[in-house]
Amino acid sequence: MKKVMFLALSLLMMTGASTFAQSVVKSTKDSTSVTTSTTNVSPVKTEIKATELPQPVLETLKGDSYKASTISTAFAVKVDGVKIAYYVVNLKSSTGTFDTVSIDGDGKIVK
Repeated sequence: MKKVMFLALSLLMMTGASTFAQSVVKSTKDSTSVTTSTTNVSPVKTEIKATELPQPVLETLKGDSYKASTISTAFAVKVDGVKIAYYVVNLKSSTGTFDTVSIDGDGKIVK
């Protein structure tokens, strides 16, 4: 009788353990698929000429903070491959140092 009770208890514990292990595997798969879907969205930078920057961006660069700098390179950044989200402008100051500024299409600094 003790052997039957021990066997029944062991079977019950193994069933519970296998059920628990399956739910852990499922949540791992779910978190992986979420991670995979979010990593597919990456910004795409395309180099553009400084003359191609929109007027609001150029106006921001003419402000007091950047007026002593010149544009060395500029990039249009697309997110989801659909439209330009912001512009990245590399500036060279009169002292020879470089600075990078991200500005949206309305001329606002993006942090």
